[in-house]
Amino acid sequence: VQGSVDVITLTTDQLAEGISVFELGNESNVDTTDDLGCWELRFPIDQETATVVASAPGYEEARYHLDLRWQSDRTEDMIFFNIFRSDEIGPFMDQIFGLSPDPNRAILEVGAKSAALGPRLAGATIHTDRNYEMVVTANDNPGETNVTTDDGTNFFMNIEPGPANVWVEGPDGEPCTGLSPVEVVAGTLTHVIFLCN
Repeated sequence: VQGSVDVITLTTDQLAEGISVFELGNESNVDTTDDLGCWELRFPIDQETATVVASAPGYEEARYHLDLRWQSDRTEDMIFFNIFRSDEIGPFMDQIFGLSPDPNRAILEVGAKSAALGPRLAGATIHTDRNYEMVVTANDNPGETNVTTDDGTNFFMNIEPGPANVWVEGPDGEPCTGLSPVEVVAGTLTHVIFLCN
């Protein structure tokens, strides 16, 4: 599985070199991001799911719930970690969303990919049963909505931790396939992607 890590900042996202990326529960399956922020991990061919963690001093931890039955390619399968520097998450959330990060809550990023059209599906509707403060699009001009735009992902801000049931409907109203529930951990940014027909 190939993926990458980007640092979200107040100005422009930056590639994250030197971030440790490992499989939760099998920490010996580990890689360190290169100068382009890229990483690669190997999994047994019959393993269907994995949770991958990105971690480094000075950064907020990020987790990615992978469906290994179809996710393996960084670009096509949207395996992009977004992480924050610990000292920048507060100013970012305040300036962009008017929110203060709650250390007892988390951020959940849910994305949609089209089986026919590829990654970053616009027009998908994303739901969760966990309480959250705001849901926003993940593009350059974030708006408050649970419908994806051209970036194909939405963020549930200050979501309560715990097992989050997530469901996604494609633009045609049909249900998409994805891992659910996903474990949301306080103080982290959790990612999961759904596949829509």
